[in-house]
Order: sequence, then structure tokens, then C-alpha cells
Amino acid sequence: MSSSLFDSESIDISGWIKKDRLEKTIEDTAKSDSPPRSSVQELLQPKEAPPSPPSPFFEQLEALMNAMVADQLKKPDDLLKLNSSRREGMGRFLTELSQTPEPLDPQLALRHFVRPDRSEAEQKALKQLFRQIALAQIAKAALLLSWRKRAGARLERADLKDLTASVERDLRSYVNLQTSTCQLIQQNFYSWYKLTPETQSFLWIILESVADPDCLKDWLLHRARILSAETLGERQRYGEGFYRNLWKSLEKHRLLSFRGEQRIGFSPTLRDGSLFEHAPPSIQWVGFESLSFELLFGEVRHFWKEPKNPPLWAKGSGLEMSMEQQGSLLLTHSGKLNILKQMDAISCAEVAIISEESSIRATGKGLASQALKRTVDQHSILKKIKQPNTTRGIYQACQTLDKLRQDGILVWAREEVLSEEAGKPALHFLLDHAKILMIADFSALHCKTPELERDLPKVIYVLRRENRLEERKSHRPLLLKAYGSLEGERDLETLFDRAFGLIHRPDQAFPAEPFQLHARVSPVDQREWEQHWFNPKDNEMVDQIEDLKRNSAPLGQFATIRTFNPSLQFSFDKREPHLFPESNMRADTGFYLWVEHSKNGNEIFTAPEDRLPGYLRNNHALFYIAPLKPEWNQPLQTLIRSSLARDWFDYSVERKKGAWLIKESDLKQVPVPKHLGEVLGKLARNEMVLPPHEEQILGMISTEPDSALKAIESLPHLKGHAFVHASQTLVQLEEHQNTLFSLISPDEQIRYSDFFRSVMTEKDLTGVHQHPLIRYNPTLTPHQAIQVVTSLKTPVSGILLGTAKGLTQTLYIQDQWLRDRCFEMIENLRREIPEPTWAEITQRIVLPRNPDQAQVMAGQILKAYSSEKLRRRELNHLISVCLAPRKESADKIGLLQ
Repeated sequence: MSSSLFDSESIDISGWIKKDRLEKTIEDTAKSDSPPRSSVQELLQPKEAPPSPPSPFFEQLEALMNAMVADQLKKPDDLLKLNSSRREGMGRFLTELSQTPEPLDPQLALRHFVRPDRSEAEQKALKQLFRQIALAQIAKAALLLSWRKRAGARLERADLKDLTASVERDLRSYVNLQTSTCQLIQQNFYSWYKLTPETQSFLWIILESVADPDCLKDWLLHRARILSAETLGERQRYGEGFYRNLWKSLEKHRLLSFRGEQRIGFSPTLRDGSLFEHAPPSIQWVGFESLSFELLFGEVRHFWKEPKNPPLWAKGSGLEMSMEQQGSLLLTHSGKLNILKQMDAISCAEVAIISEESSIRATGKGLASQALKRTVDQHSILKKIKQPNTTRGIYQACQTLDKLRQDGILVWAREEVLSEEAGKPALHFLLDHAKILMIADFSALHCKTPELERDLPKVIYVLRRENRLEERKSHRPLLLKAYGSLEGERDLETLFDRAFGLIHRPDQAFPAEPFQLHARVSPVDQREWEQHWFNPKDNEMVDQIEDLKRNSAPLGQFATIRTFNPSLQFSFDKREPHLFPESNMRADTGFYLWVEHSKNGNEIFTAPEDRLPGYLRNNHALFYIAPLKPEWNQPLQTLIRSSLARDWFDYSVERKKGAWLIKESDLKQVPVPKHLGEVLGKLARNEMVLPPHEEQILGMISTEPDSALKAIESLPHLKGHAFVHASQTLVQLEEHQNTLFSLISPDEQIRYSDFFRSVMTEKDLTGVHQHPLIRYNPTLTPHQAIQVVTSLKTPVSGILLGTAKGLTQTLYIQDQWLRDRCFEMIENLRREIPEPTWAEITQRIVLPRNPDQAQVMAGQILKAYSSEKLRRRELNHLISVCLAPRKESADKIGLLQ
């Protein structure tokens, strides 16, 4: 097998290493007594041989890695000499790397990769493993060099024979070797390989030429990050830019204030240690990392300056802890301290970080998904919240909240926005333990460079542990969405600074940037999130609302809005300006607004004062809206009752048990689209002059709204004018057809009692006792209470009236329609008077003398109602389409449909 895959590679060092450090290293290398060579053979040439030109320092390290990989590829059978657990683990790891089916016997998996006729995918996976092993060995050597230089000691060439043992010797006084989980000294994938004499000589020459070990650290961590990304086959890990800006923003905006005391930080995703590079130094980190390779380089970062006590870190996903009631520290039977029990006992972390760069679910086919499924199924608590779409990050968030103390902060970076599809049990667990301080959705941002895209999660959740029930349930999260682009590191820093600053001041505004932040407080508290998780992923609705903000003006610019004060005298005297202190503001210049909530949802009503229902005066929130121009009264009434206003209230107004809690400030922010605002200005200036063919189209609105809409769709500049005409037409219809619609019940049945009295004349009506088609025997006295009213079909058709004493009187009515109307009206009377008398029936109930004529008139009423209802629906449809700033299809009404 050829190793050309590595021999042909070169490294681009620009952008990730400091220029002055690179130049100093190359200069020191050129002055070294042992000039660097580009291959092992050149390095081992006699001294008298002519030296080759100095090569860049980092190319030497690449050449060394390639040499170590080539050496391991010569004898892959050495892997079979490892103990059974490491052979099995290595076989699984290589199977995942090669994306090949895993054998039924895990012990046989490794043999597929060391056989001479291995496939191209298996060869590539094997090379990738050997490259990781080579980089881990170089990291151990660099760590030894860093320790010795800072201690004023000398690195010995003999230390390179067994780098793991050498690191262990330097750490021995700090580490309990029986209990430590330190990856640098453990017997794992990266400790079995020993450097050959040739590679030892190559490495020794490189180390002798190093003047600044920190340069090695930068290169090691950079190469480890690249190797990790290649190994995972997933989204590349968040870089140091993400963590640097995160910590800077957390401290600046007082989400963390440690004041130098030693504090605990927890993370189930330690990665290569980037998260704590810029963290406050007083934080002692506890946590997990699922990849040994990344955890090893996290330890390299942690130990770089000096040997010290190893951190409480372990390989895993963080789900290995039990989350059960904390007890005393347990010991194993051998007397060894159990690392997992120590971590499980911690519940006082001040801060936690979760980096979920990729969504791993138990339903996946990869090894990580299978491991997640096994772990969750064995967990006494997590298996109760298991759902098909619950990701590993969600489980980690539940586990992490168990580690936090009261007011501890959890920052959770994800590539997906949480929705109810993630699993209601897990979402309820989060809401039962924490307040959601912020949901920052960055998915709409465009990054100009790959580095910025890597350092920017799609969404960031900030949660605070909260044990007080009412405080947690009444909290309303901050919802934030960003638009635009990021052009450089400075933009990323500004984005994080502003996003976290909005947690304390969600109403602050920022100057124009390449990106824009739109923040709002959730209209419902977390108590209602438990019933229906508020889903910010509804990008269509959110994007249209934000687009509407940018293309509209607030209603407060077009009208004066006041909250009705019930302590003031409620007067119908239109000469008395009882709401407004302004001399030019009168009660007859505008309209009242109120909202009613029922099982069908929230409904907006408007009315002038003289038509205001009396039941509103004491138990409803009332607002008075006075347009600045009288001509705007009807259009603004229509706007405030439109689907656009309803969607706006759903988006921005606080709700309690589904009911809107509208404030005066909410009404002032109702958007008036720009194209409508321009037409309202022309209306106030009496400049509504249009060409004849456009006036003809607008004239069709009152009679043929649907046909007018089809014409207006091809003339979008007419939308504002059409809205004004449609609103005026709709108001006129409501005024003139109020009687017609009052005759029809919500189930579209005629209210015959109102129909008889309002449509028919007195000559056409008569009382029950005088009707020519009704016969009865007068057995009841006028003042006897009637308790029983029954419809009879046999032996004769009629209505039976009965008293408590058993006296009865039958009304004989052959005409079925007349009999149904009489029975219906008696039942309506009984709702008002439970036990009416015969006298009250004869006084209160009137019926048409000619039933056939009444049926014809009722049919005409229903036909007129259906026609006018259709016209109203078409007008409302036209109004909704005309409110859209861009051309919309005719079947799309409102922002949420």
C-alpha cells in the first residue's frame, strides 16, 4: 500500500499561527547546529555531506508524521498483539471511520483492516488512525519539552524511546496512578506505538531546533482539530473564535461574576479544551469528551505549562452519570476511588457549556447512535424521556442541569432549533429545571469565510438553573433572530456582544451593521410552553413578520391611542372630550377597540361609542383610537381587525391561557405597511386621482371583489388604493346589512322571533290563541304555570302543554312548519321564563297568518344572507392580499397561513 496520500500533502500555515512566532522559529531553525532536513534519509547523512537548504519548520513536522505513518503501515499486524479490549475498541473505531458494516464478532473487526487485501476505504481508515497516533506521540514529546524548558532542565534523547512512560514519570508525583483517567498516560489507542530509532532521531533534531515551545502547541492543536474533523465526517468543531467571544460576552454582561473564587464548571463536550482556553482561570473544569483523541489534546492544553494534578475528566458522553439522589462518596471493593462516582456527586457547578456540532439520535445507524441507544436504555431517568428525535445534546442538557446549582448558567450551542419534534418529555424536563434566558437563532446569517462559519452555531440557548417553581413558570424567554452577513472576526465579536447584552435589555436598539438583530420577549410564559413548546423555527412566519417591520410604520404615527380609564365618567355626550385632554380630540373622532377570547381564539372588535356594548364597560380592557385624519377612520378600523393585525398580536403580544394581554404600547406598534401609509397620506391631501381604467377596477370592488382582486394582482401599485376602497365598502355593508345579519344565528339558521317582528307587518301576524290554523280546548286558566311542553305527532299533530297538577291543553297544528315555529318560540320563551303561563304565551308569541308567505320570505332572507356573506368573505380576502407588501397568491391570506 502506498502512503502518497500523506507524502503529497502540504500545510497552509497562514491565518492560524502568529507571524512573528513563525518567523522567529524559522530564523532559529536556520541558525541551529543541526539544520533541518526534509526527510529521514537526509537527516541521517554524515556531517560532511553538503547540507540541504533549510525547509519551513512545520513542513518538518509534517514529514515526521508521514514517516511515522509509513512505519506503522509496514507492520499493521502489531495491532493484533494488543489486549482484547483495545483490539475490540480499535476495530469498532476503524469500522466507523471506513463506514463499512460491522462484523457480528467485534473481535474479528480489526483483522479486516490488517489483512494485505484490505479495501481502499479500510486502508484510508487505517492511515487516519496511524496519523492520529503519530500526532499524539509528537504531542507528548512537545509536552516534555515545554515542561523541561520552563523548569530550566534539559530534555534527554532517551525520553523519546517511550514517550508515554516519560510523561508518566513527570506526572507521577501529581497523579494517583490507580485511579487517574488521564489519556496521556493511559494504555489506549495512542500509547502502544514506540518510535523507531530513525523517527527518534528525526524528532530529536526538530525538538533541538525549537526556541519557543508555544509555537509547537499552536501547530499541534491546529492539526488535531483538522484530524478530528476528518475523522468525524461531521460538521467541524467550533473554533477558538466561538469560545473567546462567548466568554468575553458572558463576563461583560454579568452572566458570570466569580470575583476570583474557585468555581466548578461542567461540560460533557470538552473537545480539545478550546472552551476553557479563554475562560476565567478560577473555573475548575469537570466533564467528559466522547473521543479519546480530542480529550488527549485537551489535556495537552491543560498541562502545557507545567505538570500538575490532572483534572476530573473522563472519556464518555456525560450520560454515564446516574442523575439519582446524591449520596455519600462511594468506594469500590478494592479501595479505589471511582472517578464516575466523584463526578456524579457534583451538583454545584456555576457554569456549563455544551457544544452540539452534530445531531446524533438513537435511531441512527452509526456507532455513536448505537452507543447512545445503549446508554439511554440503561439509564434509569433518561430512558423515561426517550423519543425517536431526541438528540444526544438534549440528553446532555438534561444531565448538565443536574450538575448546576441555583442560578447556574448553561450555554448550549446547537445546529438545530428545538421544536416539539425533539420530544415533549425532554422539553418538559428542561422547563422543570431552568429558565430559558435566551434563544438566539443565527441560522439566517451568511458568513463570508469558512472560519466564521465554523465559529458560528446555528442557534445558542442560554438557560439558568431555577429551583423556585413560580419564578420559573412565570418567566418569559427572550427570542432573538439575526439577519444579514458576517464579514470578519470583528462582526462575530459584535454579534455575540449584542446578543448577550439583550438578555438584560431586550428593548435596546443598535446602529445599522452588516447584520441585524431582532429581539422580542416571548408572548407567553414558560407555564404555557409546557403545553405547547414555542417554536422559533417557524421561519416563514418570523421572516415575514420581520420583513413587515422593515416595510411598515407603527400605528402610533397615524392615530392617538389611549387606554380607557373606567374611573372616568362613561358618557355618550359627544361634546364632552372625556378621554383626551387635548382640545381638538373629541370622542366622536375615532373608535373603541377591545378583544374577546373564546374557545375559537381571540377576536378583535371595533365600534364607535354609541354602539359600544354595555357589558364591556366594567370587565374588559378598552382602548380608544383617534386617527389623526378623519378620513383614516374606516381604513384603520379595517386594518386593526385584519388577519395581519391578528398575526402581529400572536407574534408580539403577551398571552395568558391563550388570551391576548394587549397594552397601549402593543397597539401603537401595529404595523401599517408602507404602501398603505402612502395612500393614506394621499387620502388626507385629497390626491386620490387615478387613470380611468384603474378607477374602473376599483369600482368593481363593491360589486365583484373577486374579479377586482384578479385585476389588482397584475397592478400591485393599486393595493393601497384597493384596501381603502374595500375597507369603506365593508364598513358600509356592515352598517346597511346589520339588520339582515342580525336575523341569522351563528349556525346560519333564521332567528324567527326577530324575523317575524322586524320583517313582517302587524297585519301579517297574530297571537297563538287567535291563529286561524291553530285549534285548542281552553282547559288551562290564564295564570297557571306550565311545566311540560311536548311536541305530538300521534294521534294528532300538535303541542301538549302540562301543569304540575296534571292539567293539560293541546294545541292542534296540522301545518308542520307552523308547528315547528310555534314549538321553537315557546322553548325560547321558557329560556327567559322557565314556567310561563298561558297568558304569557298568548301575549309574547306571535305567528304569521300565512305560513306559505312567511316561508318564501325566509328563503329570500337566507339567499340574501348567503350572497352578502360571500361578498364579505371576498372583501376580506382582498383586504388581506392588499396588505402584503409583495405580490402574494390569492389563496394565501395572512402571515401564518
